[in-house]
Amino acid sequence: MLGPSVVGRGARGLATAAKAAGGGAGRATGLAAFGSLCAATFGLGVWQTLRYFEKYEMTEKRVEQLEDEPVALWDLVGSLPAQLKSGDVPARRVTVSGKFDTDRTLLIGPRPPPKDFPREMMGADTAGFLVVTVFVDDDGREVLVHRGWVPRSKASGAPYDSMQARARGHRSVEGVLRGSERMGNSIGASASSDQILMLDIQAVGDALSLKDSADVDARAAMVEQIRPLDRSDLPFTKQLDAFRNFFTTPTTHITYAATWYTLAIIGAILTRRMFAPSRSSRVHDAVSDYMVRQDNARHTRKAGSVLMAVLGAGTYAGARAPAPRQREPLTGPALTASVLVPCRPTAEAGTHAAPADAPTARA
Repeated sequence: MLGPSVVGRGARGLATAAKAAGGGAGRATGLAAFGSLCAATFGLGVWQTLRYFEKYEMTEKRVEQLEDEPVALWDLVGSLPAQLKSGDVPARRVTVSGKFDTDRTLLIGPRPPPKDFPREMMGADTAGFLVVTVFVDDDGREVLVHRGWVPRSKASGAPYDSMQARARGHRSVEGVLRGSERMGNSIGASASSDQILMLDIQAVGDALSLKDSADVDARAAMVEQIRPLDRSDLPFTKQLDAFRNFFTTPTTHITYAATWYTLAIIGAILTRRMFAPSRSSRVHDAVSDYMVRQDNARHTRKAGSVLMAVLGAGTYAGARAPAPRQREPLTGPALTASVLVPCRPTAEAGTHAAPADAPTARA
């Protein structure tokens, strides 16, 4: 029988080997999981890099379009029906002559002020509205014109009436052709019924009862008015340079890409330090495995020695034990005669005497 110490050391050796095997599996699982996260982060960086080049080309194309000379609104709209219908509205400068129908005006917002809006005109306001009005040209065709931004305090009362009065009368409007905002579908009208929250041409046109002409879809695009350099009254419109960039600029995309790449590199370094085995750990694992195998071999040899000692002691004890005594059988003529020949009684002492011719038993 193996001693308790031998069994205990063997169990500890097996437990150490199992722990080592489990640690290797856990290291592989962690390396795969965190490695996939690093790969996904690097992929996001690649995606933002591609978006940077795409947005850079779009910006260059828009700058070229804005540098072209203004064209008549309806000539441009009539030449691009399929493109406008798909939502791909070129950023071209257009002109149109006619007058504003100030009675059909919508305030869209609230919206933050433009970046170049004079702070002295803000007052206590932190938000305002986009002003969109129906413009009727000399031929009676209608189009939506985005006139600019007005602070909240100037969007009602006397300031609003004064702003509308200045917009009346015949004029020539120069602006940039644009489509709807790409921030989702339009949101329904607010409680005041003359304000909506999203600059959606279809929704605004329906709210203002915009009329289509026989040859042109009035809801195909809208005109955003350009501010002359010497104008500072309300509503506040953009200058031409403000139309060159998109809401998300190429610089923003490259910043995002650099952020994702940095996170991927940091994650890869941390993953390697946490899960990838170093040289010292590999040496330690090899030494530990060797010690476990040596310990198991030593326990096996000791167990074999104990077993052989037990078997040897049993063999020696069997050889020293005395053999059992053998008893000889009772045989011979005397025993046979005494048993088989009857005795004869004598006169004396009442004893029996054997016949004279009976054989005498051997001494």
